Amino acid sequence: MFRARTRMRTRMRTRTRTALVAATLVLMLVSPVAADEVPGLEGALKAFSEGNWKAAVEAASSVLPEDEAYAKAQYVIGEAQLVLGDAEAAEKAFRQVLELSAEAVPAQVGLARALVARDQAQEALELLAATLQKAPKDVDALRVTGEAHLALGDTKKAIAALKKASQAAKSDPLIARSLVAAYLHAENDAQAEKTARKITKALPKHPMGPFLLGLVLEHRHEDADAIEAYDQALARDENFLDAHKNLAILCHTMSNSYRNVERIKKSMHHYERYFALGGHDPKLEQTYRTTRGFLESQGMLR
Repeated sequence: MFRARTRMRTRMRTRTRTALVAATLVLMLVSPVAADEVPGLEGALKAFSEGNWKAAVEAASSVLPEDEAYAKAQYVIGEAQLVLGDAEAAEKAFRQVLELSAEAVPAQVGLARALVARDQAQEALELLAATLQKAPKDVDALRVTGEAHLALGDTKKAIAALKKASQAAKSDPLIARSLVAAYLHAENDAQAEKTARKITKALPKHPMGPFLLGLVLEHRHEDADAIEAYDQALARDENFLDAHKNLAILCHTMSNSYRNVERIKKSMHHYERYFALGGHDPKLEQTYRTTRGFLESQGMLR
């Protein structure tokens, strides 16, 4: 039932945006004064900073096109939809921003991220090349350039771009995540683990460190230890969507065709949390519903 585990895990490595990190991007575009003057925007930023992604989208969506804060609200929507995994909605929102503010670098980078998530990495690279001509030191543009190269299978160029970004922002958890993904793609577990432990040391309270260690351990098929690492990430940020997603998939896989009742119940819990938080993955949702229906029919869920 769950043959797509590896493919799905690779794809989602590029998507997580925790509240602590993404809120910084939002504040680059939205000033506190402007937010205070627009209730929908103010509510969206509050929800976003708390990791309530669905609520952030709903609040920002109340800002009307004729409002001067509309572009800012659309940017919030784009960022939130990237966290939720709805790249199509994110692309639409970022394009709305750029129609009103064509030179907004954060929105250009956001659009590139959405394009990478939609398997349009080459278009993303073209957009990022133009962005970096105007803002050659933009760390996010450098990072997403690496992610786009990785999506195209060019690990060497990906790692080069990500190392350049890392030199400019040594403790950036998003850069660390992308580097771990690139090293794992290159089958360089040692460097992946080194990167995960380095960001854990630099940001001891941030969930990214244990999450990345979980990715490394899972890549090595040390599944029990990977589960523990993902649990540690969620202990630091219960709204970390991809930690819930990884746990749901991994525990499902480890249930030994549903013989391990503890594992399958843990899997169902994390599926439910992922979707309750607004996670967008139609294929995964279908798997969850089919599995839950089967388990209920067998009296395995109470």
